Amino acid sequence: MLAPHSDGSAPDGSGVTDVLTTGPDAATAMAGAAQLDAWSAGAVTAGDHELVAVLRAADPDAAVLRARADVLSGRPGAARAALRGAGHAVAVPPADWAGLVDLAAVAALGTDASALPRLLAAGSSLHGQAAREWVWLVGAAAEQRAEHELADQAWRALVREHGVRSTPVLVRLLVAVLSARPAGDVAGVAEAARVAAEVVAETDLTVAERVRMVAEGAARLSARDDAPGAALLVAATARRVPDRAAWAAVVARWVPATPWTLVLGPLAGPLLGHRDADERALGRLRPGTRGPRLPVADPVGLLAGDDDAALVCTCWERSVLDGVSAQAYAARHLRPARVVLGPAVEGAAALAGLVVRAVRCPVTARVWLAVARDGEPVRLLLDGPPSEPLPAAPSSAPAAPAAVPTPHAASDDATGRPTRPAPAGTDGGTLPGGYL
Repeated sequence: MLAPHSDGSAPDGSGVTDVLTTGPDAATAMAGAAQLDAWSAGAVTAGDHELVAVLRAADPDAAVLRARADVLSGRPGAARAALRGAGHAVAVPPADWAGLVDLAAVAALGTDASALPRLLAAGSSLHGQAAREWVWLVGAAAEQRAEHELADQAWRALVREHGVRSTPVLVRLLVAVLSARPAGDVAGVAEAARVAAEVVAETDLTVAERVRMVAEGAARLSARDDAPGAALLVAATARRVPDRAAWAAVVARWVPATPWTLVLGPLAGPLLGHRDADERALGRLRPGTRGPRLPVADPVGLLAGDDDAALVCTCWERSVLDGVSAQAYAARHLRPARVVLGPAVEGAAALAGLVVRAVRCPVTARVWLAVARDGEPVRLLLDGPPSEPLPAAPSSAPAAPAAVPTPHAASDDATGRPTRPAPAGTDGGTLPGGYL
């Protein structure tokens, strides 16, 4: 792999730089608290709990954050091991944030039938950010136990009552909305599909990112034996966010060209039940049917292969980029930054199989965090705060981590740090429709 020149340009003259390769005169400053806070907040927005734990590796509650990430990522056994390794004892009922995470891990494992009810009871007195953390853990534990109705309630609450808009949570919200569509009611089924499509349309994502989001939602519905729900989701969203080329493969995969009643013949009634209503609603929503074609602004224009768009600075418009958008923007616009993350963060990243590097916009001087898996292209970009003087890197030890509340905190703030329970009230916001 060729190293870039000190000015950030590629040695082959192409102008394309591998931002995960550092030059000979690289890091001269240590990432400060403001940068780590901004990147952690971006990781929360992206729903990347593992990255939050990596960026907070120097915090006193790093083990709890690691365990939280494991629970939310479907690794409850690893979560319990992380807590035990850090010396956290089991308390019944949970006495602190570590105990709440441990209880969620037990509930997710399913080894104790009383754990999930106890987890539900533990949230009765929580408010604000503490309640948000509890709801997130309930959703993850219920999902891993295939308690779909309870999990769906949790994802709705995260969006509606706590203002969470991360893509992984919104994917689960789409599934919850379609799963709750009324049996045998064509208008109700169509309304559920419309609400789901509106959720997707209102995200600050590129068309390609929206397509991936809907495809994951369709796969989750199919895993619940709800192929009609998957078809409704894809058809409604492809109509609401029109881009025939972008949707072609997903539509072909999930939207049947032939009505189910024709495929199943006389078995349609007993096998499909209310799915006849799904079919009639789908007829209203199939891509290509007449209807309003609303212009969808792609705020970055970084669809696959759009290298020219990737040259345009959009650092003031987006704070999180992932997938092909991140890969293109990193390769064509950003340059290596002379900033180090510190041994705690870099060590945690290595253990997680991640490569994390600070990169800088040559126009705005904003410092982004580029994230990749070992040996793979950049998969995520997180924007930092506006450009500010960076502290000089120490000669040996990293800068002291920012102060955090006591280990008895019950939740996390927007940066992924533990915080004490907030006063009663929520930081919500709602999305349209009665299915939320």
